[in-house]
Formats: sequence, structure tokens, C-alpha cells
Amino acid sequence: MNTFKGFPLSIRKLTITILVILLIVAVIILLVPNFILRVFLLALTLPFIHLSYIGMITKIEVDDEMIRVYRPAHVQRIRISDIAFCAVHGLDDGKALVYCFTRQRFLGRDGVHGIRSKEGYDQIVKRLMADEGNFQTDVDINFHRAKKIPVSFVEDSERLKDLILKSVDLYHITHYRVKI
Repeated sequence: MNTFKGFPLSIRKLTITILVILLIVAVIILLVPNFILRVFLLALTLPFIHLSYIGMITKIEVDDEMIRVYRPAHVQRIRISDIAFCAVHGLDDGKALVYCFTRQRFLGRDGVHGIRSKEGYDQIVKRLMADEGNFQTDVDINFHRAKKIPVSFVEDSERLKDLILKSVDLYHITHYRVKI
């Protein structure tokens, strides 16, 4: 099992940001007399707490079966066996984000989250392996539905990104018997 720790300074800064936002919310609740204006201002400030919380990564663990992204209040678990393919965004910036498109089981049919296709999970993975990762066909891909792993929020992010991509490739090579 490989463990990658989050940056302590960024966790501290995001915690301070959340506390300041909560202080602003308390001031709005106590000092704004108009109910409609109070609700409007609360609706404007509360989404920033969620956005700050998304960036708080305490650690990411990768083993042979699962990828775990630890945040202060919950753990996101992604099974490597359920990942159809990965896409990496932000290679040049040093702020890499790995999109994992996972298996979707729905009404007795296997598909892939984020891909609008009538093909099943196995057919999509085999076609990807045959195309060497290049989708040259007419496939509608929605990156918002993919599971996101913010690898740039932890120490040694390049090694983590390579480890995730290699473990997904290794799983598909051993289970689908396809040479890359």
C-alpha cells in the first residue's frame, strides 16, 4: 500500500477559510434583520464552504484493489476493477487531476459513468485497449460524471499519478489479456 500525504499548509489555509466563512454566516444570521436578504446572503456564502472542503485532502492511498482519497469527514473509495479508463488533465501546469471513469450498473446493464454509449462496460474497455487509449469513434464523454482524484494536492504527485495509471493498465492487461 502506497500512502501520499496532503500538504499540511494547504489544509491549514483551507481550514482557516472555512472558519472565516462560518464567521461571516454567523454575522449574517445575527445582524441582518430582513429575512429574505438574510437567506439570499446565506445562499451566496454557503457554497464556498463546499468548494473549500473539496480541496482538503489529508492523504491518498493506493493498493492493488482500491484507491482511497481521505478528506477530514469522509473517504472516497474507487475500486481499480471498476475503472474503465483514466484521463489526466493539467500535465503542463503541475496541477494534475485524474478523471476515473468507473463502471455503472443500472437495470441489469453495465456501462461506464460519463460515456453515453449502448455498449457495455467490457466492450468499451476492450475497444479502448485496442485503440491504445485513443477514442477515435463517436463517443460522447462527460467529464463531470467521472470520479476525480486531485493528485496535485498531495506530496509526490507525479509518482501518485503514474502509480494510478499503471495499476489501472495492469489490471486491464491481466483481466482482458490485451497487449498494450
